[in-house]
Amino acid sequence: MATEPKPSHIEDFAADSVIVRERDVDKDAYIILSGKVEVFKGAGAKKLVLAQLGPGQIFGEMAMVLERPRTASVRAVEPTKVWRITADAFAKSLSADKETASILKLIFERIRTINADAVHNAGMIFKTPAGAAPSGTMKRLPVLSGATPRARACLEAVGGSIKIASLPFLIGRRTHGLFADILSHNDLYLEDRAPHQVSRHHCSINGAHDGTAYFVQDRGSTLGTIVNGREIGLDTGENQAPLDLADNEVVLGAAASELRFKVSFRDTAS
Repeated sequence: MATEPKPSHIEDFAADSVIVRERDVDKDAYIILSGKVEVFKGAGAKKLVLAQLGPGQIFGEMAMVLERPRTASVRAVEPTKVWRITADAFAKSLSADKETASILKLIFERIRTINADAVHNAGMIFKTPAGAAPSGTMKRLPVLSGATPRARACLEAVGGSIKIASLPFLIGRRTHGLFADILSHNDLYLEDRAPHQVSRHHCSINGAHDGTAYFVQDRGSTLGTIVNGREIGLDTGENQAPLDLADNEVVLGAAASELRFKVSFRDTAS
């Protein structure tokens, strides 16, 4: 039986209380009802105050979208009352309006791409019509298959491999629960288990806008992606790696991850 999402609620914080800590992995957002907070990085002599926020302003909302550790801390400057919004409660609020949820999925995906591109200039990515190759002279499309038993099991429901006819092709972890996937948008949802290697919005397979190349883009995943032995992700300083027009290995997560896939290419007519 599905569990009811944890509700949003009001919380009070005394002056000098730390509400959010840098590098924490919780995913709640906060709206300030009264009081004042400061957003900062570091500590002691290396503390850098980034902003001060007051009533009506929000902080922590990007954790719902990016599934990354907190990038800054937040401290109450004076007694502060906040409305704490959990990711589950936010997803529940969207569930009754599927059209709005669909639009927000696209917006969130754009935010994730911008966040990843801030580390490495990725350029433009264009969605191609289903069944069509990217513009240009490219006549081959990528085929995704499993390179390990775990990876092959993820693709059993689709016949063991996927011929990707629309790009970018988005890959991420399936999360279970009544409202679990409202905050994620993927073409392929992978089953994973704790400790998770795959983020809800992990990586994508893309065609360059001029149709001359293919590449994998990390979408801001927690553990990164490995393409033919090359690590990409927010922690590496680059978020794209090219694909050879032959066979490629794509590993989701750390080097020891069992979710290892093969990306090869076939003629569009085959």
